[in-house]
Amino acid sequence: MKNILFIFFFLSQLISCSLPLNSKVKQSEVFIVFHSRFFINSILVGEKYFNSRTGFYKIYEKTSSTFIDKKIKVTLSQEDVNNIYNKYKKLDIPNKKSCMKMTEENEDILIERQILINSDDIDEVKECAVKENEQANINMITSQLLNLIKSSEEYKKAFPQTDWEM
Repeated sequence: MKNILFIFFFLSQLISCSLPLNSKVKQSEVFIVFHSRFFINSILVGEKYFNSRTGFYKIYEKTSSTFIDKKIKVTLSQEDVNNIYNKYKKLDIPNKKSCMKMTEENEDILIERQILINSDDIDEVKECAVKENEQANINMITSQLLNLIKSSEEYKKAFPQTDWEM
């Protein structure tokens, strides 16, 4: 009886997990969510959010010299999304839904970035990548995604002279 309960509990845990990335996901159904937060002295001063399924892109920045709070729609092609997804699958990160934190102690700055595939639950990610190669891989993927967003016509119209990145 204990074995049956254990097996039932184990299977229920497996079923409740997200589909693994190596499962057969239709390329036409892949979507990407990006979320970035920027803190100075533990105060949120910047945030970006993008969902490729909805095209929703939000940017918020509040410092002593700037204030931006803008939401726009950015459309990426499914081919671009699939290219990011295919590179993401190849990353050597144990938990693919991972975030990256960087701290510069002398400035008390914290940047958190995360990228999710086929999930929009940004609160799901609690643990940050600590290995240098994990952070480098996340940076590569997020940079590729942000470059696609910044090169879109929608972004260029909304931010005609911006050349900054969080």
